[in-house]
Amino acid sequence: MFKSKTSGYIMSVIGFLFILYSAVNYIFGLHLTTPSAAIGIVLVAVGSAIIKKYRNQSTETENRTGNQP
Repeated sequence: MFKSKTSGYIMSVIGFLFILYSAVNYIFGLHLTTPSAAIGIVLVAVGSAIIKKYRNQSTETENRTGNQP
């Protein structure tokens, strides 16, 4: 579980960096050759879904065992 949640955070951070790269290119008028903004949005969405999935699973497990966060 920890490995998958970590990969979700890594994907989200990389996606954010892609979006930031696209924004910097736009602001400074540089030529953008790759669709990095679209790739970044997809990575952020998938990474967030992975994080949400494992966060909900850990909450459900804690509720079943009687431990309250």
